[in-house]
Amino acid sequence: MTYRAMLVVVGLSLLPLAAGCEKGCSVSGTVTLNGEPVKKGEVIFHPADGQGQMFAGQIVDGHYEVDEASPGSRRAQINAYRDINFAVSQEEMQQRAADLTARGVNHQGLVNPADVDIPPNAEGNNTTVEITSGTQTLDFNVVTPKPVK
Repeated sequence: MTYRAMLVVVGLSLLPLAAGCEKGCSVSGTVTLNGEPVKKGEVIFHPADGQGQMFAGQIVDGHYEVDEASPGSRRAQINAYRDINFAVSQEEMQQRAADLTARGVNHQGLVNPADVDIPPNAEGNNTTVEITSGTQTLDFNVVTPKPVK
């Protein structure tokens, strides 16, 4: 294979990598839950058609950034996390359980998922967005569903 032919083959093989984000794609924005900034969490961008790779950005004090995004239609999954103060000994766990029982609080599990995660059906969660080439700002205002009585 000649040098020129090899350059053509290498150039063609790199073409898909250059398509779509000539100058790089990035996305950033704010994330609120019920009007308050999400302190800690992540925004995960899943391919809307289920094909291809996902990418994500960490939420810190209501703001996220993704420096290496891929253009296309994406489903934006928002997760929020809280710091959980676990007991460090069996005695401490038993004392906390006794305190909760005395206050009439149900303490069946260590962590109540409703207190940690944003539900998948929350308004503004799992919405479809279009990622474009270049720099883009996408803000997410998530509202948890009202409890059913």
